[in-house]
Amino acid sequence: MKKTRKTWIAALAAGAAAILCAVLNVCSGGGAFPSVYADKAYDGAFTTQNVALNKSVTLRDLAWTDAVVSYAGLQGDSVAPAVITDGAASPHNSVLYTGVDNSAARAWAVIDLAQEYTLTEIKTSFWNDHAWAGIVVQAATDAEFTQNKITLYSNDTDDTAGQGTGAALAYTDVPDQTQAISFAPVRGRYVRVTNFDPSTPRWGSVFTEIQVFGVTGGIAPPTADRAFEYQSAPFSLALATEYQNAEIFYTTDGSFPTGASAKYTAPIDTAALGSKILIRAAVKTADGAFSLPADFRYSYALGNVLLGKAETAATFVDSAGQSVATAPWAPAGMGGTIAKITDGAFDAGNPWGTKEDLTPCWIVFDFGAQYSIDKIVMKLWNDWEFGDVFVQLSTTSDFSGGNYTVANYDYDNSLGLGAGDPAV
Repeated sequence: MKKTRKTWIAALAAGAAAILCAVLNVCSGGGAFPSVYADKAYDGAFTTQNVALNKSVTLRDLAWTDAVVSYAGLQGDSVAPAVITDGAASPHNSVLYTGVDNSAARAWAVIDLAQEYTLTEIKTSFWNDHAWAGIVVQAATDAEFTQNKITLYSNDTDDTAGQGTGAALAYTDVPDQTQAISFAPVRGRYVRVTNFDPSTPRWGSVFTEIQVFGVTGGIAPPTADRAFEYQSAPFSLALATEYQNAEIFYTTDGSFPTGASAKYTAPIDTAALGSKILIRAAVKTADGAFSLPADFRYSYALGNVLLGKAETAATFVDSAGQSVATAPWAPAGMGGTIAKITDGAFDAGNPWGTKEDLTPCWIVFDFGAQYSIDKIVMKLWNDWEFGDVFVQLSTTSDFSGGNYTVANYDYDNSLGLGAGDPAV
C-alpha cells in the first residue's frame, strides 16, 4: 500500500521555480513549437522503419581509443553486442553492461547501419525503470565519427563523454518499453550511444535495445547539420537534400513553405531569429514534387537553471516565513545531502527534507535573476502519494506580488491560497 505524507512545496524568487526532494529540473528556454501540418499541397509523406534491426554493433571505450571493451550480461547470462539491435526491449531479454568486475568502465555502443539514411528518430531502452545520466547520442557518416558528426541528444551536463555539455534533461526507462528520442532530420550511417546510471555507476554503460529509424520510402525531407534542440549560442544552420538538382524552400515564422517561400542558397544565420527558433523546410525535387516539411527547432536554452544550486539558493520556511530545520530524510535508513535536491538525478536513495517531527514547510529558491520558465520536473519520494503539493513562481522574494501558480493539489485550501481542482 502506498504511504501518504503531507508536504508543502513552493517555488518562488526572482522569476524562479522550485520543487522539493530527490530532484528538481526547471528548464528555461525551449518550450513548445507548432508542429501540426495544415492541409497543404505536399506530394506525399515519407515512411520510416528501424534500419538498425539486427545490424552490426561494436563497443568502444568512452575515450574512443580502444575498439575492444569488456562486457557481460547484467543478469549473469551470456550475451553479445548483437542483443542491442535484436528488436527486443524487455528487461528480461539479454542486457549488456560494460562495468565488468565493478570497473565502472563506460563505453559507446556503435551501430553500423550499412548505408546512409535520413534519420528521424531513435528509440532506446537501457535497463528496467532506472534513471540515466551522461547520455550522448550521435550520428556520423564515417565509422570514426570524424565526418559530419552530429549530436542528436545529450543530458551529459558535466561533459563526461567529452562531446560538449548537454542539457539538463531527465531520462527514465519504463520496463518493457523503449523511450523515443526525436530530433530534426539528419544524414548518417553510424550511430553511437553512451550512458551511465548515477545510482549504480559500477555498471558502466548498460544497453538493452537501440532502434534507429530512417526514411525508407516516399520523399525524404531536408536534413540539417544540427539536430539537438538546445544550443548555447547563435549559429549558422546548413540544410541539405539527398536528391540531385533539388531545391529547398524554408520559412522562419512557423508558416508552411511553398515554392514562393525563401529559397535555401547558403547556411541560415540564426542570430536574428530570437532565442526560440523554428525553421520549417521542404524539398522540391527536380520533377516538381514537394516533400513534407521538416521542423528544425532550436533554442538558446539555459536548461535546468536550478542544477547544482540547492546548497546556495534553497531555504526551508514554515507558513509564517520562519526558517525550519532540515536533514537527510531517511525512512529506509538512507542518508542524503541537500545538494541532491537539484543534482539532476532521480536518485531515490538520497532524499532530503524537513525533520520528521516538524510541520510541513515550503522550499524556496532564489535564482538572483529573472528567467523564462518553460517546464518544471519533480520527484518527491519513491511511489508515495503526497498532499497539499503547491508550486508557485514569483518575481518577488516574499511572494507579495507577481505570483503565478504552476500546480495546486491543496484540495481543502489548507494553505489559504485557494483550493485545487480534485479532478486533476
